[in-house]
Amino acid sequence: EINKCFGASSSLGISERCMKMILSRDTLNAKEIDLFKFLIKWGKENEKENWKEKIGDLVGYIRFPLMSMKELIREVRPEGVISDQVYIEALE
Repeated sequence: EINKCFGASSSLGISERCMKMILSRDTLNAKEIDLFKFLIKWGKENEKENWKEKIGDLVGYIRFPLMSMKELIREVRPEGVISDQVYIEALE
């Protein structure tokens, strides 16, 4: 159900405050990789030029250690939005 919301184009129009509320919830029934992809999509939609700055503070709400190594390598690393330290810690 939550993935349908993430896929809806209207969901990209939510405020930064709402995005923070979504990402900070522990009870949200969504995979971390899906939250990450939604955050990237939201950032690019709302700030074409400086989208990495737009999502900078929000990336910290993603629990990268809960992702698989494959997700981290193929989906997270290429976006270049986390530090090497966070990346390495997530892989351990």
